[in-house]
Amino acid sequence: MALDVLVLMTRPDPGGDELMKELSSFVPKGSLEAVNDVAALTEHIRKLRGPDSLAIIYNPANNDLRKIVALRDRFLEGRTLLILPDQEEETVALAHSLLPAFITYVGDGNARVLSVIKKLGGASREA
Repeated sequence: MALDVLVLMTRPDPGGDELMKELSSFVPKGSLEAVNDVAALTEHIRKLRGPDSLAIIYNPANNDLRKIVALRDRFLEGRTLLILPDQEEETVALAHSLLPAFITYVGDGNARVLSVIKKLGGASREA
């Protein structure tokens, strides 16, 4: 897999821990980073963003989404996957303003998002 993957997980969650475990099974060690606050995301995203980069925002609070939306221009290159806590109107509106490649919900589990990541990894190898 040629993707560089950065995961933001601001709130502890068993599903997020499981996602990291599953990602580490197929994303090379130097290509997977995890951060736990938006400030760290901002710092890492500067170094990481490129056409083969992937930012995964896992279970963000709306306050975190607002901070990330303010950094929207840094998310234009590469792809962003959002795993949202709920389908509330504000949450979904904030999420869509980031123009993500994929949106799913914490309650839906990790299978679909892992499938998308694997496909994106395959597509980046072919490019």
